Amino acid sequence: RYFARMKHINKSGPRLLDGSRPPARLPGAELGAALARGATVVDTRQAAEFKGGGVPGTINIPANRAFTTWAGSLLPYDEPFFLLTDAVGSGLIDQLARDLSGIGLDGLAGYFGPEALEIWRSTTGGLQVIPDFTLSEVRDGLQSQQVILLDVRGEDEWRSGHVPGSVNVPVGRLDQEAGGLPRGRRVIVHCQTGARAAIAASVLKARGLSDVGVFTGGYAEWTAAGQPRVTESSP
Repeated sequence: RYFARMKHINKSGPRLLDGSRPPARLPGAELGAALARGATVVDTRQAAEFKGGGVPGTINIPANRAFTTWAGSLLPYDEPFFLLTDAVGSGLIDQLARDLSGIGLDGLAGYFGPEALEIWRSTTGGLQVIPDFTLSEVRDGLQSQQVILLDVRGEDEWRSGHVPGSVNVPVGRLDQEAGGLPRGRRVIVHCQTGARAAIAASVLKARGLSDVGVFTGGYAEWTAAGQPRVTESSP
């Protein structure tokens, strides 16, 4: 989604970074207010940590080599946003801020440290958990038509082979198309090996879907186990 934005930036150049101020660390108690007014808050912890306990309404983009790619696809270019991290003092936030500015995402309005998680836990009663599902659980759910299996890989990956009965919405389009998913059934998200699925599951939870889980083994495990698959020669 950020390609159109990058076309403009590549033509005119990004803003100069000389003298830019690092993002401010905000009081953890302000996290709830930021979410209440509809701000985007990105939890930069690793997927397993987020799935084990995250603040409802936040999305998870782990601070790894793919961070900027998914940030450019999911974060707003015309609104302020915030980061949440447990790596305070490591220089990580300053690096992420520079990387985000490099693709035109200049709206970083500050960040929250790990105390925000504890404040949320103590004042609201708990954090949200996104469960993992096994291959057998996914297969049984599809057979009983009790789940929607959402494949968030790219369209070319989908056409080259996918799980029968699954639905394809690539991660980068999830914000726009999540509203079209049928309600009333559990949504289990998968990709090739699990990384994109964890990001997608956090987006679905933040957009109001309550019953969301992740098939961590993904399509790689499905095919390795000799399960049936479907291929398509055209979109």
